[in-house]
Amino acid sequence: GNCGNCHTKFIQTDITVDSQKILSCIKRAQDLLGYRVGAAMIAKILHGSSDKKILSTGLDSITTYGIMRDSKTTDIEEEIRHLLDSGYIEKDSVYGTLSLTSEARAVLFEGKRVIMESREPIKQIRPPKQTHIGASETDEVLYERLRRLRHEIATEQDVPAYVVFSNATLADIAAKKPTSMWRFLDVLGVGKTKAELYGERFISEIKEYLERNKQ
Repeated sequence: GNCGNCHTKFIQTDITVDSQKILSCIKRAQDLLGYRVGAAMIAKILHGSSDKKILSTGLDSITTYGIMRDSKTTDIEEEIRHLLDSGYIEKDSVYGTLSLTSEARAVLFEGKRVIMESREPIKQIRPPKQTHIGASETDEVLYERLRRLRHEIATEQDVPAYVVFSNATLADIAAKKPTSMWRFLDVLGVGKTKAELYGERFISEIKEYLERNKQ
């Protein structure tokens, strides 16, 4: 937790509307063509690119064409990666093409919010002592336990700590204290993939903490 990647301020942005546009574009492109396309093509469609393939296949006729014209294709692709990590999109392991998962319906039709974090390096960041997140407050003691667990997992996997969970996500876990997988998925920055990878260990840590403190 002492590397430059952890000394970072995470800015949380609601990208629900953009996510709905992206998910809709993936579906409409597949419906029109009869086959799936990759992230780069989806980003170009949303940006309104005059790419020859888009024009020749009629992809410029779908309703999501150019709907994100004010966004850079690189920014759109970053949001697509977040949707992949969060389990709303899946990528074909051979061709790299995209399709929606069953989880996408919640974003498109059921009001599910999508939150994405961006990193802003700063000199030093400390866990908040009493940071309000929703109706809860971060439990500093639990936060430190979770931070140690994150470091342990990161060391085992030989990855930077932020790859496991960001500081902001740890703070929200410490605030919400989820003791079941479905509650764990309600934490900001936790998608289906990360819940499957790390959920059980973090939930076990929380349960042990709550038992010791009789909360």
